[in-house]
Amino acid sequence: MNSLECIASGAGLYSGFLAKQLEEYKVADCNVLPVNVTYSFDEMNFRTVPLFDQGMVFPCSNELRFGAGKAGAMKVMLHYRDGAPILKGLQTQMVSY
Repeated sequence: MNSLECIASGAGLYSGFLAKQLEEYKVADCNVLPVNVTYSFDEMNFRTVPLFDQGMVFPCSNELRFGAGKAGAMKVMLHYRDGAPILKGLQTQMVSY
């Protein structure tokens, strides 16, 4: 379900609750878009690792370990995996530090 479908479905569900025609509704949430992390400690050697795979059930958590002895100015970027079916016009990069 994309963001527009989510808003439309939410409005429909809420109207059902207000009209007291809907008593219970269960949602199974999953990540439909794969998310990666790309990082580097030296601005030359970037490494990309998956953070959340497509279809992972939420809520979930993940842990990244960069290894001991890493020093330097770290660059990190959170982005959708190449080829992810994001809405037209959205950037693949979410945040970069």
